[in-house]
Amino acid sequence: MGSRNFRCLDWSSMSFELLESGNSAGAEWNALSRPVKRGEIVDFFISHSWTDDAAAKWRALQLVATDFISQHKRKPTFWLDKACIDQLDIEACLVRLPVFLAGCKELLVLAGATYASRLWCVMELFVFIQMGGKREAIVIKLLDDSA
Repeated sequence: MGSRNFRCLDWSSMSFELLESGNSAGAEWNALSRPVKRGEIVDFFISHSWTDDAAAKWRALQLVATDFISQHKRKPTFWLDKACIDQLDIEACLVRLPVFLAGCKELLVLAGATYASRLWCVMELFVFIQMGGKREAIVIKLLDDSA
């Protein structure tokens, strides 16, 4: 079930609005993502706190994408909860979180002031490592001096 429900966002579908916490979550956000093809690995699982600054997260994400494009000569793919989880069936999707994390090459941590205090963020780090992710595959972008 996890692999059948594994979705990702292409860089062209990413936007500042996706990182804002005030926006409603629903089918419109899920429609921006696409199913991950069999054998495809998603480049980045985005781990972040919804209460951290959306503009700072967007700037960090743009830099990550620019660097990735420069190195790999293609646009990156991302897993972001707001668009990649069926917001009408969140509980069932969250059970599949280990599959989603294992299907991503790198864990991209957008760490603002509240990141380390959010249990869910810490759990994503833990599950990534438990599912075979290497420390070298964790990319941490500090959003501000307080992070």
